[in-house]
This record gives sequence, C-alpha cells and structure tokens, in this order.
Amino acid sequence: MPPHRSQELTIPQEPADSFDYVNSQGWTDGLPVIPPSKELVESMLATTSRDPEEVITWIPPTYGAATVEKVAINAVMAGSRPEHFPIILSALDALSDPDFYQSPIGTLTVTPLVIVNGPIRDQVGLNYGYSCLGGGTRANATIGRALRLIQINIGQRGNFNVRDQTTIGTPGKIGMCLAENEEASPWEPMHVERGFAENSSTVTVFNAVSVVNIVDSWGRSPESVSLTIGGSMSISGVNNYLEPAEPLLVLGVEHASIFAAAGLSKRQVKEMLWENAYLTLDNLSPEHQLFIERGQRKVIEGRIHITDDPDSLTIVVAGGYGPHSAFVSTFGRHPSITQSIEVS
Repeated sequence: MPPHRSQELTIPQEPADSFDYVNSQGWTDGLPVIPPSKELVESMLATTSRDPEEVITWIPPTYGAATVEKVAINAVMAGSRPEHFPIILSALDALSDPDFYQSPIGTLTVTPLVIVNGPIRDQVGLNYGYSCLGGGTRANATIGRALRLIQINIGQRGNFNVRDQTTIGTPGKIGMCLAENEEASPWEPMHVERGFAENSSTVTVFNAVSVVNIVDSWGRSPESVSLTIGGSMSISGVNNYLEPAEPLLVLGVEHASIFAAAGLSKRQVKEMLWENAYLTLDNLSPEHQLFIERGQRKVIEGRIHITDDPDSLTIVVAGGYGPHSAFVSTFGRHPSITQSIEVS
C-alpha cells in the first residue's frame, strides 16, 4: 500500500450501530458521523485536481499526514457536501502555512475558526447573517467540523490515542465557521483589506480561544459604542493580555452602521477600539504584573492594550441586525492566514 494511503474497512450499516462502532474507535467528536463510503469520498475528490496521496500538512501532536484523501474522508464524516471540499482544502493549506501555529494538545482551549469571503459564500450556502456562528446551517457547521475531525482523526490518531488535555474546553471545538456579511459592511471586506481581489474567494483561519458576546442597545455614537466594545475586550484572564496575538472582533451590522454614519474608516474604528481596550497594572494580580514587567507585553503610559498596535486587531462585519457584536480571543504570537480558494 502506498505511504499514507487509507484503509478500507467494513462497519455496521444500521445508523445506531454504525455510530456506536465509530465512537468506540475514537473517530468522532461525540456526535454521529456519515460513514465515509468509497462513493462519497470519490465525490469529494472529484471536486479537485489534487492527487489523493498529496500530503497537505502534518497535524500535531502526532504529526499524522493529512493527505487529500484523508481530508475527503473526514469531510464526508463531518456531513460536508462536495461543493464544500475546496474550502476545506484551502483551510488546510492555511493551517500548513509556516507562520500559522497549529496548536498541539495543551491545557488552553484552541480551535480553528474559519472565515470565508467572496462569491463562494452564496454558491455553497454559507450563512453570514443571523446566527452565523450559532449553527443551523449545513455549510457553516460541517466545514468547521471537518477541520476538527481532521485534528482528532489525523492529529490525535483517534480521540482515544491522544486525549484532549484542555482544562475545560469549549463547545466551539465541535467547529467554527462563518462568512463575512460583505453586503452589509460599510467597508472593504477582510480579503480585500489583505490584498485579494474583491471577486476572489478566500478562507481565513484563526486560532480561536473563546467568544464573548457584546451587547450595547443604548450607544448611538462611535465614542459610546467603542467604550462598550473596548471595555468588553478588556478581560485580565483573556489570552490576548498574556501574548499580543491577533484578536478578532465580529462587528455586528448595527454597531458597524453607527461607526459608518460618522464617516469613520475601518482603520479609524480599529484605533478608537484599541484606545479603549486596555488594562492597567493595578487591574492585574501581582504575579501577572511581574509577567508583564519582564517584557512579555508592551506597556504604553501605564496601559496594556489588547494588542501592541491597532493594526493587529482584525474586524469583520457579520450577523443580522441587532445591538450585538462578538469578541473572539486568540492564541499565541502567530497571525491568522488568508488563503485563496481554488475551485476546479
């Protein structure tokens, strides 16, 4: 058998028995999966010209080989459709970028968060409106889940080989994927901001830690809303105050419209939020202060901002109408990666 080639196995056909068997092998996140029949896997592979034996990346902590074929198997198991497969492949390409840190098993909860831009959003039915991070949409749910199953089944060699050691974990580890609401955004979308053509389709992968909902029903000025959002991002125990990672703000449509009505650019919004997203040393425990004073974070006029500069804060506009935004804390001193999606 060629290196990294998958094996064909016989599993029970009855759905409940099939789930019991797959779960007993540690090949799932705890939810039922679609049995990856040869026909279903081949339907995934038919959407790409890439060699099934090509190794896209090596998934920690065991550094198993994520071949195109094995990615297709996990995409089927996650419930993805063939038209979702190019997005999943491109997300794996982003994960394989040397600048992206694939977090091994540890106590901190880290999971891939996928953001999709461009025409492919509507082509595959991705949700970028109401409840775009809340489930209920097959494309969002299964694309995010496919990445997690790849980590479990290739990186952990099945959950019962290398156990997940995150102290508490998060429901987000089932999968996180959304698209940017480009039509409702008053600014250029994230992929254009990062140098891609507006009509191109891209995927961006973040190392997400947690999601904090931010509500401000009363603010009617940029100054008021930025105080609320900046203050909501100022949490001493959030990972971004330990390391200057690249936090993500999913700015709700209503909040974005308040900034846009005042004529502010995205860059100006970042600066305003950054000015309000900080802690002072007396907000921190003595031990945390010592950590900061040893040079782990930049202190500016007695303040530790959420990032070392405003440009390190990423903003995407998503969701439906309502007075809510979401702060996504992230892991490590490593950037998110944006990758073009290739559709054969």
